[in-house]
Amino acid sequence: MERIFYISLGASLCITGIWGIIREFIPEKYRLFQERQERKMIFQDKEHEELFNKLCKKMPYLDGYHLSLAYLLTMDSVLRHHIGALYDVKKDVIIFEGLNKPFQTSTSSKTTRLAFNLWNGSVYDSDPPETYIDKSGEKEYVPSKYYAPDTIFNCTYAPYYFEAIKMRFEISI
Repeated sequence: MERIFYISLGASLCITGIWGIIREFIPEKYRLFQERQERKMIFQDKEHEELFNKLCKKMPYLDGYHLSLAYLLTMDSVLRHHIGALYDVKKDVIIFEGLNKPFQTSTSSKTTRLAFNLWNGSVYDSDPPETYIDKSGEKEYVPSKYYAPDTIFNCTYAPYYFEAIKMRFEISI
């Protein structure tokens, strides 16, 4: 249906001569997904690749934010079974509470923190974050020490974490 709409829109705009001007503004939902298929990505295993592709098809957008999130949530064997506790596909939001669920292991927590950080820059373990009152009486947020690179990347998933970073920032190496 979406394809028919864009084809009809394109045909009518070509007729009026405006197509060249506005074609840059039509969302290209699958552009990054197609680029991913053209370059060789590394996956932890076949199940990781299959679940990644399956989750991407459910997501409303396939930009760097969504691709890196899908990649990380489907990479970890623990997170694969709990994606719904970490990301709401229908609302297109991450679920901070999922970070503190009993299923989380040390490594899956690292993966979740990186996924959340790449999604929205978060360095907090709760929403709203913990706070303290500074010397001037202002409320300040307390960043979690668990978001430091030497903490997150200190595991066997580091090569996959770099792959997610390349996706998020559209780096092709």
